[in-house]
Amino acid sequence: MAHDETIYMMDRITPKAGQAKAFLDLYMKRYAPNAKARGLKHEFTWVAPAMWLDNQPNTLFIVWSVKGAPAWWAMEHSARRDPDIIEWWQEVDAMVESRHRSFLADVSDIASLTDVSVQQAHHVR
Repeated sequence: MAHDETIYMMDRITPKAGQAKAFLDLYMKRYAPNAKARGLKHEFTWVAPAMWLDNQPNTLFIVWSVKGAPAWWAMEHSARRDPDIIEWWQEVDAMVESRHRSFLADVSDIASLTDVSVQQAHHVR
């Protein structure tokens, strides 16, 4: 099996009013290099509404991807053991109103991503 299904990770982050641009700059400078080192590919960064607000919060949508379930498990495993990630979120917590992480896939990839026998065999290596 090729394991070429794309799994997306979307961070939906709402920094406090007037702090979205500063938060995003920090995220890209400090969090993004770690994510890339864990095998994630940066896909998109969107801001809503489509302007930086000073007196209201913006919401950031930052999308990453990884190819196949084995790569996702490797990335997830390394992230759970990385104190830099925990420290990063603790440091920026005061800037953040809310955050949510979603993992997504194309509906056509669901069957192969949920084939447990294949995923376990590859993950056990």
